[in-house]
Amino acid sequence: MNWTARYVAQVKSYLPSKDRDDVAEEIQSLLEDKISDREEELQRNLNEQETFALLRDFGHPLKVASAYRNNGVLISEELFPIYLLVLRYLVIVLAALYAVSFFASYVNGSRDLWPGVGLGDLVDMGTFYFGAITLVFHLTDRALQKRDFLANWNPNKLPSEKAETESLFTIVVTFIVILIWFKALNLVPVEHTIDELFGNTNNRLATFVLWLKLQAIVTLPAYIWLLVRPHWTPGKRALIVIANLAVVAGGAVALSIDSAQFVNVLAETFPNANVTIERVNVSTWIIGGWAGACLLGVVYDIRKILRTPK
Repeated sequence: MNWTARYVAQVKSYLPSKDRDDVAEEIQSLLEDKISDREEELQRNLNEQETFALLRDFGHPLKVASAYRNNGVLISEELFPIYLLVLRYLVIVLAALYAVSFFASYVNGSRDLWPGVGLGDLVDMGTFYFGAITLVFHLTDRALQKRDFLANWNPNKLPSEKAETESLFTIVVTFIVILIWFKALNLVPVEHTIDELFGNTNNRLATFVLWLKLQAIVTLPAYIWLLVRPHWTPGKRALIVIANLAVVAGGAVALSIDSAQFVNVLAETFPNANVTIERVNVSTWIIGGWAGACLLGVVYDIRKILRTPK
């Protein structure tokens, strides 16, 4: 029985089709050389057990095949410490959120085994954020490797010693909060359409939530960038400015929706709710205050950009 042929066939099964034949020929040649050398040393043909021993020493077919594949890691060694740190803070933040939820439920009289968020919801949230963080780090890692970022760094691009830096703790916590905030926004039923975005559906809440999602999407790359280079630059500040301007624009669009029409939309969506103009007008103050705070943030960041040391 030809055990080397079996071995080579097994190695081929772990390889992509375009590489199989060439690699198989190379491994077959290596095995034949090893067998020939061993038989020459023993002055006889190898028996079955000796062939098994030689193949065992050569390595498991999967391990041999992996040496011929362009294997990439999910997260590189350079980013892995930061990745682990983010996951640790994620556990802390989720535990804190659960503790708050647990306490609030207990105060309200709940005596369930798992009051508050619930163990299943907590696992779902943890799984979602773990996947999202892993994907973000993997894509960032791929982008850095493609540019050979770490190998091609230039001392001339080191930031000024007066450059404003952000602590890693603040960066990581903000990064996690943005992810949690984005998932929370998804709890609001919205139509991801141009009409909803520009207020043509007369749903003030859904329109404003869409603009808040845009803010989160634009802000996230700035904090991913900060994880790699933890100092503020005009480019990073510009992303924050754009994100806050989105909320300002969204607030303007949302507030342009007539309150009476918004009441009608809410009455159709929630027929059992007691929706009144007075209650809806509260949203005007909330959205206006939110947009106003973001406008102040725009002014603050623009001033920071103008004062960035060269």
